[in-house]
Amino acid sequence: LAAHRAFNASATACRMYPTFRPDRALRIGNPNDWNVWVRRLEESSNREVASLPDFLDALRQRHDFFHANGGRLSDHGLTRCHATPCSDREAQIIFAKVRAGDVPSETEEELFASFLMLFFGRLDAEKSWTKQLHLGAIRNVNSRRAHEAGLDTGYDSIGDWQQATALGAYLDLLEQERSLPKTIIYNVNPADNYAFATAIGNFSGKTTIAITDSAGVIQQRLDVTFSGGAGNIDVTDSGGTSTVNFTPANFLTQLNTALGASGNASFSSGGVLS
Repeated sequence: LAAHRAFNASATACRMYPTFRPDRALRIGNPNDWNVWVRRLEESSNREVASLPDFLDALRQRHDFFHANGGRLSDHGLTRCHATPCSDREAQIIFAKVRAGDVPSETEEELFASFLMLFFGRLDAEKSWTKQLHLGAIRNVNSRRAHEAGLDTGYDSIGDWQQATALGAYLDLLEQERSLPKTIIYNVNPADNYAFATAIGNFSGKTTIAITDSAGVIQQRLDVTFSGGAGNIDVTDSGGTSTVNFTPANFLTQLNTALGASGNASFSSGGVLS
């Protein structure tokens, strides 16, 4: 994070904060590449990674380091969520196998990815971070160009994986532990819009929208509470506090009612609120 730290030490009023994206930790399908990445993790965390507890400690150390440098967001680029229960013992066996350079089975890849995604969810919840899930892309489709430019450099396209069951299962596993952090979900395939919208409606949550003036002083605050199929918006401004109720069908209309003259909200074609 040298670039972030140097920029934030400058005289500019703008600040640049990092996002924690540990996708490489899950990619055990190619043991050689994964072990090269683990060696980099050892260097950056300043600790040896000889066992699964060592590995988790090193990842936690990096998460702590990002937090100390202003990071409050994690980001995962996945084909779909991973939510197959995996015990500590199973994860230890898979870790040792791949660390030794042996290729895991597809089942072992899924188990290990599921184990780590729950671990990362707990880390985010502990620090009140927001988790971002980018789901549904086919990565590195043009293998020749990806080999020349490096992985994840733009040669991706829309995938058509089944998303709903895996997404719901992942969120539910974290919710069962009371470890579901604030979460933003991005779908690549528009066909998944309704599946994603109804999936997140099963989990309660809160978010805050603040309207500021040019000096950054809050002029209006909207505390939005989602609870299953309904919710409410508590509006705080110079006129006091009021409440606007909403359902999934009229959320945008009610949000704009709450905003009043302060602003106007809309959804982009990708389902992003702006």
